[in-house]
Amino acid sequence: MSAKAMTTPTLPEVKDLFLAAREYVEGRETIAGLNGLVRHLHALAEERDVSISTRKILVEWAEMIDRRWNEWGQTRAPLPEQEFVSWLRDQFAREERLNS
Repeated sequence: MSAKAMTTPTLPEVKDLFLAAREYVEGRETIAGLNGLVRHLHALAEERDVSISTRKILVEWAEMIDRRWNEWGQTRAPLPEQEFVSWLRDQFAREERLNS
């Protein structure tokens, strides 16, 4: 069996990230909640040998969440709330591709 055949193309739990992002946009989820979820999904992706494209998306989400939250002041260019919400809305278009 080839390595490609052994790799899971998607991570079904990614739908939870999009749900949480929608809740964040609606004011029903926190940035800390998004951060915890994306870190959990990243760990699952490693554990399940998920495709590189899904991993890249999770890394991108983690980076954007870090830029918005800037919990420890480590980000030189924190992402303003409006820009983060706009970015999240742009990501909703990816949801269908990930779950197909």
